[in-house]
Amino acid sequence: MKTLKKIGIVAAAALIGSCVDPFDVPKINFVPQLAVDATITDETGPHNVTLTYTSKLSNDYSNRVFVSGAIVRIKDETADITTGLVETSPGKYQTPANWSVVIGREYTLHIQLADGREFRSDTQKVKPAGEIDTLQLVYLPNSINQDDAAQPQNALGIYIDSRGIAGESNFFRWRWTGTYEVETDPASKTRIDPDCMCEVPDPPACSFGLCSCCICWVNDFSSRAMVSNNQLSTDNAFYNVFLGKIPIEPFRFFKKYHIEIEQLSLSESAYQFWKLVQAQQQGATDIFQPNAIKIRGNIQAVTNPNDEVFGVVSFSAVAKASRFIYRHELPVTILEPPLIREDCRIVFRRATNVKPDFW
Repeated sequence: MKTLKKIGIVAAAALIGSCVDPFDVPKINFVPQLAVDATITDETGPHNVTLTYTSKLSNDYSNRVFVSGAIVRIKDETADITTGLVETSPGKYQTPANWSVVIGREYTLHIQLADGREFRSDTQKVKPAGEIDTLQLVYLPNSINQDDAAQPQNALGIYIDSRGIAGESNFFRWRWTGTYEVETDPASKTRIDPDCMCEVPDPPACSFGLCSCCICWVNDFSSRAMVSNNQLSTDNAFYNVFLGKIPIEPFRFFKKYHIEIEQLSLSESAYQFWKLVQAQQQGATDIFQPNAIKIRGNIQAVTNPNDEVFGVVSFSAVAKASRFIYRHELPVTILEPPLIREDCRIVFRRATNVKPDFW
């Protein structure tokens, strides 16, 4: 997900806290708890709700335990209509394709696990998302990977000006997605034959005929939470908001790069959740960072109020801004990327051979 990829370890991380000196971690009796990830917007669906169990502190997210067999429903409290979600894969629940929330209406997410336990989000009124006025990209030389000269050193900084609606709370979260095209040559892939100890052709089946694994589109996602600082807002406007950096290197910019910014309206509870996540992420780089805390979110246990549950549910409106970036716009020369003799879906993380509609 663009969002909450680390939510499964929040509870365990809170038990460790912050410390400079090495120390022995005592044995912890770990009890998995439900974690919910749901951002449901006014765009045409389907929209996804992901249910997992929290796991022990780890850098490996591939071992997440997904929660299957749940009954997941969204209730439109304003119109008194309940919409059921369908489990499309373990732990992944999806709304109907043509379903979306409506600005001004109030919604609640209801979850019933296979063991009978029930959970629900708070009720949220969907607020308008305002507008993104400008999207600026600023060249930032020698701003990344200073400790590794083999990695890209230069980047594009992403900045926006945006505004909310007069008379509204204007709690916003920003996220961005980058997309670029890569091309590989899997037809020329070889391997070492142990019989002759020589190279022999070894092209994957996807490279035969009309190659289905030669061209891919790869996505970058914003890696940090970013919410509006309403205390510094002037006339419901937010100026020169920094959202992140795009590394400048051949694969990303030899052809062109597409950047899309989303401005999502938030309820106060969802805003406070993301604000705490942002503070913890920023504090992780500070030796004087505050102790880690459990960020529970806006979901409550109904059957047993003492059950802990983590994550966040957001019913949001969305405003967007996007553009293409071409290599001739960059102040540095972009060299041709190295030839890769492999299925592009294997080489690049988050790669697909499905061409985006906007490309």
